[in-house]
Amino acid sequence: MEDFKGMGYIPPSQRKTKKTLLKLPPELRNAIYELVLLDASPIFRFSLCTYTAVPTLLQVNQQLRAEALGIYYGKASFEIMVHHHALRHLKPWVNTLDAQARNQLLSNRALNLRVFVDDQDKDIHTKTASSLGYYAENWDRGWYVSVEDYRRERSPVDRLCDINKRRALKRVETPAERRERKAKNEAEKVAKMLARAVSYEAFLEQQAKRKARKEETGKVLGTLIKTAYKGLVKALRG
Repeated sequence: MEDFKGMGYIPPSQRKTKKTLLKLPPELRNAIYELVLLDASPIFRFSLCTYTAVPTLLQVNQQLRAEALGIYYGKASFEIMVHHHALRHLKPWVNTLDAQARNQLLSNRALNLRVFVDDQDKDIHTKTASSLGYYAENWDRGWYVSVEDYRRERSPVDRLCDINKRRALKRVETPAERRERKAKNEAEKVAKMLARAVSYEAFLEQQAKRKARKEETGKVLGTLIKTAYKGLVKALRG
């Protein structure tokens, strides 16, 4: 043994073991997974056939995949975009996911489903054109389902309906603050009406027409949203 010391030999008892990711405590590993996997939103544009690739971290080995998969599919802000008449395109993508990934997506409360409406269906597009990009609903899973105009399909996500802003508003706005905001908006409408010297009767008539138009739009968009929501849930449940 003495003969090898001069040659740089290090006895096993004195060797320093290398720290690998899997040798770190679970809490540190989870923190690393979140830093790596939640840095950006996965985007899936089905009509354009563009999909965010599965992160490399989930493809290293079975243990890493098992530990990190829940963080990626359960917490990342998935942006799923599909045409309202092509929900069938969801199924082939879902079939590429294993059961664990599908279950995590079902419990993911940061998932956004964006439904694009084109002018091939003249009736729907005409009735909803004025509200596209502004209409979104939050469902029991915490998902937001929004309806967007097909002409913005290639736009970056940050130029579409700002769902993250709606999420933040949903979290921090109390019922009292919501009533105050609506009262303020109503007061501003009345002020604009007075500035244009519109009679109160004419103002009420305008409000009634606007309300009827909004209700009709809401029914059409509500049906689209409900269909898309149920379609994705059904696909994930297999």
